[in-house]
Amino acid sequence: MEPAEYDVMFRNEDAHWWYWGLRDLVLPFVASRARGQGGPVAVLDAGCGTGKHLDALRRMGTEALGVELAPAAFEFLRRRGLDGVARASIDRVPFPDRSFDVVLSTDVVCCIEPPGDGEALRELARVLKPGGWLVLNLPAYPMLRSRHDEAVHIRRRFTRGSLRGLLTDAGLRIRTLTYRNTLLFPIAALVRMARRGPGPHARPASDLAPLPGPVNGLLKLPLSLENRWIRLGGRLPFGLSVFCIAVKP
Repeated sequence: MEPAEYDVMFRNEDAHWWYWGLRDLVLPFVASRARGQGGPVAVLDAGCGTGKHLDALRRMGTEALGVELAPAAFEFLRRRGLDGVARASIDRVPFPDRSFDVVLSTDVVCCIEPPGDGEALRELARVLKPGGWLVLNLPAYPMLRSRHDEAVHIRRRFTRGSLRGLLTDAGLRIRTLTYRNTLLFPIAALVRMARRGPGPHARPASDLAPLPGPVNGLLKLPLSLENRWIRLGGRLPFGLSVFCIAVKP
């Protein structure tokens, strides 16, 4: 990710509909894993960025640690008062085998050039305990590549099929595999494709920007409905992202 994008992330991730929708989906799944275990849950936020998920995980009572490679992210981690974050890439996680009950990684594996993304998934599987969950969110569909991808260093977009193959190769069993951000897909896809860059002087820039409160609140509604459906076991046929929970046998 371009260094300036960490500041954009930090300023927007508390309230922006995109980040809110992702937290509204992944955190209840982690909480359900904690309830099912009946004791302290060790969680790794693999590619924790500016630390919003890591902070939320600790407030939930999990024993959460982080891994982050980008130097620019650590200033924002300090602002949040977060320690326990190792400086490392997710394809070289500095923790022993079978260390974590849950590994959470949101829009990070996509930033590693293939075939390194498959190696990263094998590494995340390595640090999972047997029965542990790998919770992933990744950008969908190569056709949606745009200047946003250049700004945040997305190297690959996924389909359910391509992600399933990589997870199977990593020795993991699929529990949940679905697209998400479906209801907003038609509008967002058109905007993405329109921003692919009209010429050589187009600067890479992410799609994140503050929105008026009513607009931001309106955009949260379809995500709330979709997230509830996914948590109930439902699947969505297409979307802007691929969401997965995979289990280590």
